[in-house]
Amino acid sequence: MRRYRVTGTPTYLVIGSTGEVLHRKTFGMPDKGAVREAVGKH
Repeated sequence: MRRYRVTGTPTYLVIGSTGEVLHRKTFGMPDKGAVREAVGKH
């Protein structure tokens, strides 16, 4: 929780291979398009 600054649940994180947060969504469902875009950039 501290490492990725999770302050609420649910929190969805897309984490890259080096540990960086590519996408974050707290409360509600993550937007598929935003997740795909974040993953596609890396």
